[in-house]
Amino acid sequence: MVTEYTLLHVHPGFQKKFESTLPVALELITNASGYISHDVQRSVDDSSQYMLIVQWKSKADSCENFRTSGRLHKIKLLLHRFYEIYPVTHFYETVTLEKPESTLDEDQPTTLVGDE
Repeated sequence: MVTEYTLLHVHPGFQKKFESTLPVALELITNASGYISHDVQRSVDDSSQYMLIVQWKSKADSCENFRTSGRLHKIKLLLHRFYEIYPVTHFYETVTLEKPESTLDEDQPTTLVGDE
């Protein structure tokens, strides 16, 4: 599973129109192959910034299957007029961390050593 984060900068003053149009665009995403879930968040510091978070079964489901299906083009027609700058998207995967063998001791060196 991968999580897609897209930062959306909406022209100030157009947030309500953007939010009323967004559900139509999200419908195109939710019906896509490989779609798992999504969330939309608005910045508490800048009400014209939004984060679209979409979980996919794989990066290929977003980058290949979804983008080549024609759905992305429809979303652009619906939403891109609201964007102040072009959206930036990044993909992340969950990191499974191992339980530490011991706790950090104050006597342990704190210098960084790279992966070997």
